[in-house]
Amino acid sequence: MVALVCAAPLTALAQAQQAQPEQQQPSPDRIRVRDGDGRDLRQPGGPGPGMNMPGPGGGPGGGGPGGGPGGGPGGMMDARPLPFEAPTAEEWDRCEAFSKEYGPKRWAILQSLDEERQQYIRGMVFWRFRSLERLKNTDPEMYQIHLKRFGIDDEIFGIRFPIRQELRAPTQEEMSRLKEKATAWIDVGLEERELRVQRLREMLKREEDYLASEKNGRDAAIAERLALIEQGRGMGLGMRRREGEGGGFAPLLPPPRPQSQQPATQPSAQPTAP
Repeated sequence: MVALVCAAPLTALAQAQQAQPEQQQPSPDRIRVRDGDGRDLRQPGGPGPGMNMPGPGGGPGGGGPGGGPGGGPGGMMDARPLPFEAPTAEEWDRCEAFSKEYGPKRWAILQSLDEERQQYIRGMVFWRFRSLERLKNTDPEMYQIHLKRFGIDDEIFGIRFPIRQELRAPTQEEMSRLKEKATAWIDVGLEERELRVQRLREMLKREEDYLASEKNGRDAAIAERLALIEQGRGMGLGMRRREGEGGGFAPLLPPPRPQSQQPATQPSAQPTAP
């Protein structure tokens, strides 16, 4: 009796574990890619890993010098991707071509890893490719800066990965190369910050010009507003065109009350005839 009671929950658990992988299988037209926690990226319409995008800097790797929320040393590689659909075969082909051209060292090292380890990296590779592709279409000038950082990251990865795999300290030559790349990485971050500041200055200049123009035309604006008010317009109320009156406007009337809500008719004050 005790054996039967204990076996029932175990049987249900085993059935649930067997059913779970079937739900996570990607659709045939999608490439299987996992996120940093080992979960498959969501399929269309399914739940995603629920991660965070970069901070208020705007765009991938925004924030402090070199990107990343607050300008941390990881840049956009430190930002965790939002849930997104697993790539189609066509999307992955474009990602592969991009990675081979702009990140050849990382791509070559990725191919040398076993399949299980590749799965953990492909999600970040594709997320970064998609972020850069979106930036290319929305902000080409900022895209060039991030593309430059992408190449520097590739150089750093090509130097640092073998050192980490061999569990050794970097040589003096390797440290010199790493310092050179770190310097370039920070300089790219400063270039990005300068572009953001320049854009803010331009926006502030436009607003100052608008303000100066409005101050110079203050009296004319007052006269125009007063004329509108005298015409029954410009009072912040909803207006509608009068029908058949040459496009004039009339105040919107409240909708009629339902018959049940009509006020009761007051009795006449005059006495009625007998």
